[in-house]
Amino acid sequence: MTDRNDRLTSKQQGQFFALGEDGHTPFDVGDEASFQYWWANGYGYEHVAETRLGNFIVSTIFFGHAVHGADQLFETMIYEDEDHLVVSARKPELAVWRCATWDEAECQHEMACIWLRDWIEAPNTRDMLP
Repeated sequence: MTDRNDRLTSKQQGQFFALGEDGHTPFDVGDEASFQYWWANGYGYEHVAETRLGNFIVSTIFFGHAVHGADQLFETMIYEDEDHLVVSARKPELAVWRCATWDEAECQHEMACIWLRDWIEAPNTRDMLP
């Protein structure tokens, strides 16, 4: 089992993962069929955090499939009206933040919330995304 603060190796890219008994540590479940079993039983898709700020939702989840490469099992997205990504049309590279560990995901979620709060509070700068 991988320590939750250790990064996945490039060998694990494209593999399938579930969260271990502690609910935070990803482990390799093998093939897609095994992943589907784990996912159906509640281990393949977990919310790390969800924060509502006005009409917006910052959502951070454990994705479980290293489809985006090693170090990409957790992702944070910002939605508006529970339907679509806020920044995807304006700045696609900011639409999704990804990381490798639960601890990084918690930090990433908080950073996304801070970024969104600043974005909401400074409406005249919305076209000036970094």
